[in-house]
Amino acid sequence: MERILGPGSIVNVLCLLGVWPASVETVKCDETTEAYGINTEEFTQLFHDEQVPTPITPPTTIPTHQHVHDKRHQQVLWRRLQAFASKTMHMMVPDRDAPTEHGMPVFVLPPENIAEREMLFELREKDEMKNR
Repeated sequence: MERILGPGSIVNVLCLLGVWPASVETVKCDETTEAYGINTEEFTQLFHDEQVPTPITPPTTIPTHQHVHDKRHQQVLWRRLQAFASKTMHMMVPDRDAPTEHGMPVFVLPPENIAEREMLFELREKDEMKNR
């Protein structure tokens, strides 16, 4: 399956989030472009380190909340990111031998399916929050 990447797009998000141990997507540029790579280990540390970085933006422009910098909250957020990516961006199939509980990625979903799945995922999350 092929998809077109635009500014801010990301590939291999399942590998980045630790849902799958290998990159499942390859990228081919049709024209010269600017791109950058993120080291998975460094990105993971942002959510699992004892020392969580504080925001650079002054609190006068964007309200900050102490719980955002709490390690436990960061780990909950990490698990939610994993669930979000595996339930919205990729077709995942159950596999007892998969490295995580999310299953095995089969292919990347088309953009229209991703938008629909994101909406449904957010609705489920809101319902769960109400029932807590």
